[in-house]
Amino acid sequence: IDHVSSLLIPPGGSRDSAPKKIRVMGYPPCEENECNGLGFDISDGIELKTVEYDLDGKPIQTFSLVDKQQQSKDEEEDGEIGGSCSTVTASCSAPPMDLNSDEVPTSEVVSGITLQILDNWGNEDFTCLYRFRVHGEAIL
Repeated sequence: IDHVSSLLIPPGGSRDSAPKKIRVMGYPPCEENECNGLGFDISDGIELKTVEYDLDGKPIQTFSLVDKQQQSKDEEEDGEIGGSCSTVTASCSAPPMDLNSDEVPTSEVVSGITLQILDNWGNEDFTCLYRFRVHGEAIL
C-alpha cells in the first residue's frame, strides 16, 4: 500500500486522507463460461487479511498474508520456506475463514482480489490511495 511521504506534505498540510483500515478479499476461480467471463466468482469472497496503514510509518508498506508464527509452523511441517503462500497474491492458497477469527488463510486458490478501504485517518470527504500492489506466485 502506498501513500504520499510526510516529507512531501507542505507546512500546514495534512495526510488525513491516507487509508487507515484496509481489507483484502480473495475470490475463487470459476469456469470460463461462468462468472460473466471474469474467471473468478465475486459472490463468494474470502477475507484474506485486514490491516492498518501506519501513518507514522514508511510511505510504502507491505503486509504479509502469512504471519511469522504460521510461516515458521509451515517451514517445520513442509521443510520449505513460506509454505504455500508468502504474500497477498492474485493466485494464492487460502482457505475460507471465519471473519471473526484472526486465523490466517492457507489452502484455497483465489483467482481475483479486491481492496476495500474501511476507514481513513480523518478526512470526511475522500481517501487517497497512491498504489496497491500484489506480489506472489501464480498457481497454474
